[in-house]
Amino acid sequence: MARRGTLDLFLQQRSDVRLATGGIKWSRRSTARHHRPLVSHRFVVAMVVARVSLLAAVSLIMGLQLAAPSTAAPASGQDCPTGWEGPHRDICYRLSEDARSWTDAKANGCEALSGGAYLASVTYANKAFLSKQESIVGSDYYWVGLRSGDAEWNSGTAAAEPVDYTNWEVMRHQEPSGSRITNDDCVMVTTASAPAEFQPAGSWVDWDCDYQTPAICQVQQNSDGSCSDGWTSVGSDCYAMTEALSFSEAELACSTKMTGARLAAVSDYDTLSAGLDIGTAGYLWIGLRSTPAADGALRWLANGEEVSDTPWKCIKYDEPDSEQMGFEDADCVVVNGLEADDLYQAGAWSDYFCTVEYKYLCALQL
Repeated sequence: MARRGTLDLFLQQRSDVRLATGGIKWSRRSTARHHRPLVSHRFVVAMVVARVSLLAAVSLIMGLQLAAPSTAAPASGQDCPTGWEGPHRDICYRLSEDARSWTDAKANGCEALSGGAYLASVTYANKAFLSKQESIVGSDYYWVGLRSGDAEWNSGTAAAEPVDYTNWEVMRHQEPSGSRITNDDCVMVTTASAPAEFQPAGSWVDWDCDYQTPAICQVQQNSDGSCSDGWTSVGSDCYAMTEALSFSEAELACSTKMTGARLAAVSDYDTLSAGLDIGTAGYLWIGLRSTPAADGALRWLANGEEVSDTPWKCIKYDEPDSEQMGFEDADCVVVNGLEADDLYQAGAWSDYFCTVEYKYLCALQL
């Protein structure tokens, strides 16, 4: 009889053996005969080794996965000018540490830090980010770009955007306009170091506009003279021409497309059309209404500046407010982007019903 291996001797003493790894059954048919497994022991050993190797490999892989470090977020401030925080939604922020009046901070303080900078807007989108920046909230109070009663941040500037969130202090001072101080319609935000009467931090109070305190400034992330993708640089501005909307929808779409963007003030159509492909775009909404302001002047919506040149389309229709066309109530202005002919002059203006959908021209000051 051939010499039995260790595994065969073990099997002789058992009538049935089941291995947990495969549930393979072994039998001893007779004590008088050489006992053989139904499956070769070499095969079983190979299966056991394979199973152990597989489990070891899985454990190793899982261990590597658990030990792998997470991908770190980009460092704050990597794309902002030196000393600025962010970017957050393409905007960089900084505390102007010089104490100034609200008007001075708006006109000079932020601009001194970076060209194209404005007093900051505090919105649903950025309020949490601003509250966590220690370099920004290092003062008891700071001016922001709002006057109580305004529906827009930085109203009348290229950085204007709708007020979508308020956080007035109402417990003690009944803000806004809760104090007896005159000229108290300029808004500042409190911090954790402000007196208890102005807590919790982040509360808004309208205050004397001549009061001097630091201000929070904001600047577009790419304010280095370049335009973002989808925008074209012409002169000192970036322009984008987009899909057809009503006038009011176009106003809102511009302001949400890029912070600080407004319907364009088109004072030099020839220069604009040379740098921007609008020659066959038809009519385009621009940032103007044909109804004069309270002072009788026609003013651009983007910056409040008086319109100096009014190229109304007068070849065929008596614009603005063409009575012969029944457009007396039409006061939203379009510029004609078609090539000049006997009827339509390229660059000429028409006022039309504001609910009609045209393409529109957004502008963003660099």
